[in-house]
Amino acid sequence: MSPEFAYGHYRLGMALAQQGHLKEAVIHCQHAVRLKPDYANFRNTLGNVLAASGKMEEAIAQIEEAIRLEPDAGGRLF
Repeated sequence: MSPEFAYGHYRLGMALAQQGHLKEAVIHCQHAVRLKPDYANFRNTLGNVLAASGKMEEAIAQIEEAIRLEPDAGGRLF
């Protein structure tokens, strides 16, 4: 996978999260957000993974930004 392929990092992060590999999932979701910071779905998923990891302040910040970018994006689960 290309390091610059945001969607690939996003999908890998989702898959890792669903398997319970939250630390690795956060890394890939963060990379996707760095590559496409204006894509609300990436931020929302990162927020959900952060919340599942117990990092609530970081999670809230990501979900709030997702809502700002796309008001209908907030609250979706992976």
